[in-house]
Amino acid sequence: MTIATRTQINVQVDGQNKSCSYTYHPQHRDKTPTKSQWTITYDEESRSFCLSLENQWNDDKNGWGVHLINETISYLGISQNGMQNLLIAKYVCDNVHNDWHGYPANHIEYSRDIPPEKFLLDWKSKNYITSAKMRKILKGQPCNL
Repeated sequence: MTIATRTQINVQVDGQNKSCSYTYHPQHRDKTPTKSQWTITYDEESRSFCLSLENQWNDDKNGWGVHLINETISYLGISQNGMQNLLIAKYVCDNVHNDWHGYPANHIEYSRDIPPEKFLLDWKSKNYITSAKMRKILKGQPCNL
């Protein structure tokens, strides 16, 4: 059994330092059949989380992220059944301890994994996704890169 690993994250948000803890949960890397799986490294997972904080793609309890390679969105995980490549990360906060953890979000299977439209609009404005991809994500439809 692998133990979850916690790290401290420090980022700049609107010119101010923001600090929180982030936990890497092993069930999203150890092929647990009921969990989506990261296909990116721990460092890339951390970078995606930092990007979500820096761009304020979060509220008090949920955050949303993408994995960028040369400013282009890339897949970051696979679905529980291994049939869907996933391109969005969801981050969840334990508000009591300000501890976040994340997983590859499956917007096709779970409506709770669809990011708020305001974040998708920001991704569109940054040319990470197209209008067509944004519509598909909002409708819970498959979206290929």
